[in-house]
Amino acid sequence: MKTIYLSGISVYSLGNIKGDLTSVICSSDGEKYFDNDYDELTFLINYPVNNPLQVKIENISCIADILVPIARAYKNKIYKYPEKYGVWGHDISDLYFEGIVINDDGTGEIMVGS
Repeated sequence: MKTIYLSGISVYSLGNIKGDLTSVICSSDGEKYFDNDYDELTFLINYPVNNPLQVKIENISCIADILVPIARAYKNKIYKYPEKYGVWGHDISDLYFEGIVINDDGTGEIMVGS
């Protein structure tokens, strides 16, 4: 299991990001967050929703390969159809990535706060 703690990266901003992703790919010293690549990981978005959304991500070599697709799933699925997912209590602009857990079984957990 690998846990990465993040410093409040905006879900809304990342869902709209275009261009150079260096600031989310590398740590402050320029090193990649991951020591190895992952072929496929599955994440469950369960905050702030009553009906979670499963997101499968392939070919992961950096943190942006996880955060950007999840942010886009929030933007293009969950907040586009809030009644379908049972969104409660928060707008997308309230949400921040706080961490990622990568389990040995190929699943991941995304820590999102507001």
